[in-house]
Amino acid sequence: MMKTSHWLLLIFFAFTKLTTAQVTLPFKAQKEFYIYGNATVIGNTIMGKDAITSFNDISLTNDDIDMTYTDIDQDDTTFSSSSAILELPANHTKIKYAVLYWAATYSYERGHRQESGGQFLFQGKRVKNRSAISKIKFKLPGTDTYKNINGDIIFDGANDKAFSLNSPYVCQADVTKLLKHAKETNGEYTVANVTATQGFVSGGSAAGWLLYVVYEAPTKNPQYITTYNGFAHVGSDAVKVTFDNFMALEEGEINTSITLSALEGDSALIDDEILISNPVLKRMMLLSTNQRSRNNFFNSKITRDDTEFISRNPASINTLGFDIATVTIPNQSQPIIDNNTQKVDLIFNTRSDRFYLFFTAFQTEISKVFYEQQQQKESTLVAAVSQQQRAEDTKAKKARTKAENSLEAEELLEKKKKGKLVNKEGEVSSFKKPAPKMTEFKPKKEPIVAKVQQPLRASKINEEKDLSSKSKTSKVWVVDAPKKEDVFVSTASSKPPKTEQRRAIDYSQETSDKPLPIWLKQKQKVAPKDDKIYRPKGQILPESPGYNSLALNRDNYEKLLTVEDYIYETQTFKRVLNQESTILEDVESGYYIIATLVYDFDEAIRYQNELKSKGVNSKIFKGNGNSYYVNLYNSDNFYDVFMLRKAFIKVDFLSKVWILNINIKKGGLKKI
Repeated sequence: MMKTSHWLLLIFFAFTKLTTAQVTLPFKAQKEFYIYGNATVIGNTIMGKDAITSFNDISLTNDDIDMTYTDIDQDDTTFSSSSAILELPANHTKIKYAVLYWAATYSYERGHRQESGGQFLFQGKRVKNRSAISKIKFKLPGTDTYKNINGDIIFDGANDKAFSLNSPYVCQADVTKLLKHAKETNGEYTVANVTATQGFVSGGSAAGWLLYVVYEAPTKNPQYITTYNGFAHVGSDAVKVTFDNFMALEEGEINTSITLSALEGDSALIDDEILISNPVLKRMMLLSTNQRSRNNFFNSKITRDDTEFISRNPASINTLGFDIATVTIPNQSQPIIDNNTQKVDLIFNTRSDRFYLFFTAFQTEISKVFYEQQQQKESTLVAAVSQQQRAEDTKAKKARTKAENSLEAEELLEKKKKGKLVNKEGEVSSFKKPAPKMTEFKPKKEPIVAKVQQPLRASKINEEKDLSSKSKTSKVWVVDAPKKEDVFVSTASSKPPKTEQRRAIDYSQETSDKPLPIWLKQKQKVAPKDDKIYRPKGQILPESPGYNSLALNRDNYEKLLTVEDYIYETQTFKRVLNQESTILEDVESGYYIIATLVYDFDEAIRYQNELKSKGVNSKIFKGNGNSYYVNLYNSDNFYDVFMLRKAFIKVDFLSKVWILNINIKKGGLKKI
């Protein structure tokens, strides 16, 4: 027993140091409430095997199904639709907040899959116009017509080369006013026209939506409720989300729940886990329910604790890559949320599966003293805002009055100069005597503008705090997509481009479109700009006209392994992953598939042209000294690189390619 305790403690400390390299868009708090009330969530998938019929076979994943839109509304104005029923307790329908999220993978309008030599070839016409992803339709209970919703795009993978294989996206819209003014709050909500890839796509197509609702209710204790959104690809690296800014009850058991939503969680793939930890008390536990096992938490279901949420249409048991889960944190002998707790962490981890986490909400009972302190802060803030607003209004009024008086004085002088005066009754009288000489008043020409500062925003008592204004503005780096063909990509962290950094040659553009790096300019006589060297665009297999092709290796990794080579492949995977890193200045960190290493630039160019003649794309970058690498592919995601190398080595002239770890610290698979 002592050994077990020590083991758990070591695991805890290890996870407090996990990186979040795969968090493409960091999770940030969007709303928080200190309220006597509650929260709930509904939602549904909007992709399936059939447009109307529920899909209940949990042995299949979206990778193996020709996916199609669900469309249950019999409305010609919609191409996709699904619904779910909201049931708030009687007399507790006063809405404080309602937010709608929708997410999908959307690289092609329709994707096609072809198997060749144990590999899958995906083809499809790329979706270049992304304007439709933020526009959906939303129907409230008791109505026959849809409301048009134009949401905010939280993340779009089409703008990130690491996600271009399936181009996942997430959008959200605040629908609080719609629910507050709805004739009926409880009932069936329908969402339509969510766009996604039909057919086949790398990793499988998935799509769905959720409606998260906060409402007032006479709960025994006040509640702290907060919502977060972002976009995290949970793959080889774990991801951590922290909840704080609360204080749990001083005594007694504490009711706490967590709501989560993610794309791409497969029912048939295991080894994805969620831990909740208390970093102060050094306690942690794996989350699970009767519907979600510890080692397969995201398993294509919509659940509330131990029960499936089936008040929806279609009510598929297997939601094919879309998950919504509400989990109550159990109170045990050493609870994670103990009395006076002020901070907890959620840690997400997977090895064989992958998933895209985009929404999480946290709810717990809080101290009444802490609640009253928050109300006092809000009241003080409201009073301060009111006082500031009154002062600004007074200042603005004085400025307007001064400006008006100046204008009236100018008009009066003009009339006196003409020998006429207008009395109060509007009658015009002429001066019989010349007006006494007086100095003309000349007001300033520039208008007097009252400088009104932006007033602070504050909520009433029990109102929510909008935290999005507190967050620093996130920069979105847009990476231009290839014009005609796809390139091999993998999931990785979104990083701002560093213009001062020397990178590998970009073979997706002609040399005339992009200046040569400094180290290439030194070889200008050998390889001038007009040398017409071919810069291929990331394709091994020939493509059909009008389509883009991708060879998939990652998601059918398990299928490619036989019983005999499974152990060998696993050991090779770990050995290569943990190799010593090669440190190269001005080269992006990542895992590189290297075709050759030469010590003469002309030789590198010759070899690149030889590969090009055989239909293989490559880049060149400078190593240490006078060395030059010819690179076939690189990514921060080792899984993608490892699986793509398996495809390359099946070709005779590429059988010697190897993986090089550049500027990445040594480390193994993150597995709990």
